[in-house]
Amino acid sequence: MSHCGTKVRDSPDLSTCLQGAIARPCKYVLRSETLFPMSHCGTKVRDSPDLSTCLQGAIARPCKYVLRSETLFPMSHCGTKVRDSPDLSTCLQGAIARPCKYVLRSETLFPMSHCGTKVRDSPDLSTCLQGAIARPCKYVLRSETLFPMSHCGTKVRDSPDLSTCLQGAIARPCKYVLRSETLFPMSHCGTKVRDSPDLSTCLQGAIARPCKYVLRSETLFPMSHCGTKVRDSPDLSTCLQGAIARPCKYVLRSETLFPMSHCGTKVRDSPDLSTYSQESRHIVCNQFFY
Repeated sequence: MSHCGTKVRDSPDLSTCLQGAIARPCKYVLRSETLFPMSHCGTKVRDSPDLSTCLQGAIARPCKYVLRSETLFPMSHCGTKVRDSPDLSTCLQGAIARPCKYVLRSETLFPMSHCGTKVRDSPDLSTCLQGAIARPCKYVLRSETLFPMSHCGTKVRDSPDLSTCLQGAIARPCKYVLRSETLFPMSHCGTKVRDSPDLSTCLQGAIARPCKYVLRSETLFPMSHCGTKVRDSPDLSTCLQGAIARPCKYVLRSETLFPMSHCGTKVRDSPDLSTYSQESRHIVCNQFFY
């Protein structure tokens, strides 16, 4: 975080960072060539030099605001329509507020108090689009329903308030993942999907967050390599573009659920990592499946 507000071109250890990289539980976001602090909350990108090159889609996490287009906005607008708030007016669909208590997907911000409430029954949720993501929260909004963590391990078909949830729903700062029709706890960390009944229907792409690591390629690597070129580090050599390190200490990208104990170990040398599918990710939790 020491480089907060510093241009990537002026910082050696940031010079090779790819566009789209996301720094989490930090106070800034790296999207293009600039890092910026939370002090610009509510300030237009055009009025702030160090934000001027930031691309659309930048995401500020463990922060109190979201940058999606040209505006940063605080949590104080929770429940306020974008059209009624000047500094939110240019925010694009898909903006994500994290370590916050609400989600912005369309034109509305909404608090966690609606947990378990149907979108159709709640005015301020009525315009929320599919795919909205609630983070550092205890529920997930994917279709028309918000649901709590209490259903962990329960089949969607057996739970009324989960019945309309679409594939791809994401539960974050939670202890489970919802991808298809099943919710499963972190206790299966390191267990093959084929050997675990409640994981058997889980599709690729499911994401379990509040994990302590990320899966991106075929290698796990620690934070000690921060600032090191991929070409100079053997265990980073197979890392794909776009890898994301999140409140974690490393990133991987292969085919299994794995614990942090394998940090720096090749997938080929670790039995419980060998079958993990590409794109799976363990983020901010003790395990992450994506």
